[in-house]
Amino acid sequence: MDADQEKVIDKVRKLFNLSKSNFNGEADAALLKAQQLLMENDLTMDDVTEPIPKPAVKDITIEFASTPWWYKYLITILAENFRCEVLEEKLSRTRRRNFILISRETDIEVAKAVFQHAVVIVKHNSKRFRELGTTHENTYIKGFLEGLMVKFKEQVKKNQWGLILIKDTEVVVAKEKFNPVKARKAQAPKVTNDYEAYIHGYVDGNKLDHKQKQIEAGA
Repeated sequence: MDADQEKVIDKVRKLFNLSKSNFNGEADAALLKAQQLLMENDLTMDDVTEPIPKPAVKDITIEFASTPWWYKYLITILAENFRCEVLEEKLSRTRRRNFILISRETDIEVAKAVFQHAVVIVKHNSKRFRELGTTHENTYIKGFLEGLMVKFKEQVKKNQWGLILIKDTEVVVAKEKFNPVKARKAQAPKVTNDYEAYIHGYVDGNKLDHKQKQIEAGA
């Protein structure tokens, strides 16, 4: 690689850094210019991306004093969208369950932060329906989970993140080494045809601001 190409690569790297700016117009312009330079100089992302050693695969156990039925569904949705594997572990002689997240540390911390944020939102917003009965509360939560699932699917499709979300082989292998005490399959929650509760839940799940939690977790 000659000196001229090195200069172009250095410029592209600076433009990519600039594209991370909080100013949308400036960020978009920098990204477009970087893409233009790549095309004009017959370069690829492999040429300009500086190799970064991958952090080690870790596992973190999330413990709970109690485990509502919907925790499992929520943590599974988040694990799929933050490149984590998740295992459910039954605590002996109790009905409690813990969840083990397996992935790179940053991905785990993000998934955990978004999970905790979502739990607070669900518990707070489902109160009004809880007063009508458990089935109404469950209907709200069902709507929330489905709204959140749709939100992630739309983001993946819109931004073409399919390949980005593929879990590392090391993460999948690490999961296979675990042998937690398996929990019984949870019974499906009883819900009602309370359309208002479902729609409120769906909208809340679909608009969950997980990006702020990603920033706070260091992603």
